[in-house]
Amino acid sequence: MVKGWHGWLGTFNGVVLITMAVLPLAALVVWALARRRRATGSMALRMSLAEVGIVYGTVPWVWMIMLPGDQAGVVPGRVSLVPLRDLLTIVADGGPLTATVQVVGNLLVFAALGFFAPLRFAALASVPRILLLAAACSVLVEAAQYVLRLDRVSSVDDVLLNAAGAGLAALASRRWWRAADETPARRGNRPRSRDAERRGTAGARDSYSAGVDRDKVRQAYASVADLYIGLFGTRERVDPDDLAFIGRHLATRTGPVLDLGCGPGHLTGYLHSLGVDATGIDLVPEFLAHARAAHPGVEFHSGSLESLDVVDGSVGGILAWYSLIHLPPEELDGVLAEFRRALAPGGALVLGMFDHDEVGPFDHKVVTAYRWPVDEISERLTRAGFVEVERLRRPREGDRRPHTAFAAVAGDS
Repeated sequence: MVKGWHGWLGTFNGVVLITMAVLPLAALVVWALARRRRATGSMALRMSLAEVGIVYGTVPWVWMIMLPGDQAGVVPGRVSLVPLRDLLTIVADGGPLTATVQVVGNLLVFAALGFFAPLRFAALASVPRILLLAAACSVLVEAAQYVLRLDRVSSVDDVLLNAAGAGLAALASRRWWRAADETPARRGNRPRSRDAERRGTAGARDSYSAGVDRDKVRQAYASVADLYIGLFGTRERVDPDDLAFIGRHLATRTGPVLDLGCGPGHLTGYLHSLGVDATGIDLVPEFLAHARAAHPGVEFHSGSLESLDVVDGSVGGILAWYSLIHLPPEELDGVLAEFRRALAPGGALVLGMFDHDEVGPFDHKVVTAYRWPVDEISERLTRAGFVEVERLRRPREGDRRPHTAFAAVAGDS
């Protein structure tokens, strides 16, 4: 029976009992995090489950292997740097059963990290990266055992098994984090070769140009440019949650970030203030003139989002904040493919869209626009080779239409 604080905190049985006891609390935290994200569907739940799973599934194991032995603080730290030597010693001293328990335990130490980290962090959606992460964590733990003189052997075998367990767990969760899977419905959505992608994108550009009257969109916004700038042309007009969302996914990107359909340039200026190498691109001369005057240290260029004048894989991030709303539904895939072409693997894409139960046009105050179901946008992103990492959804507020922001990263080509 577990007695006293040492019995609960300093023994294997105590740690196991505490882990079991806090399981309902962990489930409650998952629910609270998903609810707080204000997103619906599986994405918010998946992110929250992954975050809690990493902590809940890793901390108890690290806790147990950091428990001091009987001679802790008395005997010096011991190190075993020859692969398999420590494992063979365990087999010789304790037999196959003891060795099996030891191996399984070591495989499970960072298994939760390997399983859940790729679901939460798209940058870790790679087995080699998980192996490196788990190995690094294991080295830290082994070093701590040695420095603290816990009467444990700091062994390279432990590092190898810990990393292997994380890698195996990552493979087990791979079906949920790979952009291209083997289901029949998505076999045609595997990342294409550069030549195939260029051919598909070129076709998309032609159809997009035919489907969207760019001159009509440009003239419509030019006719109300002063009013639009007055109503929406400063960052103070942007919801703080939206600004935080944009900054969270684009502020730390390596390489240039394009603000496509930048309008008055206020979000380009905001990214620039965060230290981002941001460039604004728009079709409307009046917007560009205002943006250059309001943000003299930022570059702004005339251009269109269906044909980006950049080298393949050279862009660190793309912001398309309500820039795709005038795009007919049949043309969206081609433009997303062009975004994917421009972005480096792991590059971020942030979208702002109007939310509705079904795809359809509505009478936008400037020119006809389209609303989208959030799951439809998510599916289009997946088809284009992106992995969605966060979603921010806001319901109707007065005369403001429902809105959803998406953050996604470009998968490996």
